[in-house]
Amino acid sequence: MLRTFDNGRRKMAFIGASFKFVHKAVRDMVIAPNLSGRSDFENTDVWLYDLDSRPLDLEYDVMCRMIKEHGSGITIHKTASPSRPHCPRPKSFRRCGI
Repeated sequence: MLRTFDNGRRKMAFIGASFKFVHKAVRDMVIAPNLSGRSDFENTDVWLYDLDSRPLDLEYDVMCRMIKEHGSGITIHKTASPSRPHCPRPKSFRRCGI
């Protein structure tokens, strides 16, 4: 059972929008009503986070097309994580190998 928030929509987050996994998981949520007759995911907001905007944009586009074609109530959002130039880099590090 998924948790429902105050506005009645569920929220899911995928951190690291992988080329191989995320769109398949959302595809399964989109087609689930056709398989089981239940619409457990219809009021779900899916959030995508990634450092690299290229796979993020690709996954977002693919999922939006799937949702539109199936008339699903799932909503996709994307956020590219900002780079962090203010974070200090280590002055030295050890490289280990076998």
